[in-house]
Amino acid sequence: NFPDQLERTKENVIHVPWCAKLSDVLERMRKKLVPVAAVVNEYGETIGVVIYEDLIDTILEESPNRAKRILQREPIRLLKDGEYAVEGMTAMRHVAQVLDVEFNDEDLESITVIGYLQDELERFPEVGDVVTWNMLKMVVHKTTSRKQAVVHVSKLPADDNKDTPGSLSGSYRNFREKSS
Repeated sequence: NFPDQLERTKENVIHVPWCAKLSDVLERMRKKLVPVAAVVNEYGETIGVVIYEDLIDTILEESPNRAKRILQREPIRLLKDGEYAVEGMTAMRHVAQVLDVEFNDEDLESITVIGYLQDELERFPEVGDVVTWNMLKMVVHKTTSRKQAVVHVSKLPADDNKDTPGSLSGSYRNFREKSS
């Protein structure tokens, strides 16, 4: 009987606010003996999940990289001199680190490349979309049916990183301030 099978295989989940501290989430998961926490925003909408393994990796790994673990390969690959193929699930922090650009924007600390593109474009990215951030040019090279993407990223010359009419550039925080 399907409902009985479903009931036997279900996993318990806890709900945590998006702003919860890692240590608090880990403690709650351990107390409740659950491997998964649903992350909710201020409206109670589920905006993601975190698994126990993610938390442990974040604590123990020198450079935790969820995208690398999921893909089972490096999420950033050198294509040719100065141009990289970057998986959409890669953290912006990791992109900045690998491409050796300054990263001091706390608003971007946990956002992924695909999340940044969606936020800047205000829609799902499409092949050919171009966005600049922090001396980097991001060109959407490939999209999938699951709304993921592969983005080609390269450094811009210092004089090319200007906010020009009709372009999407600047930091996440600056974009948000301009929109308000």
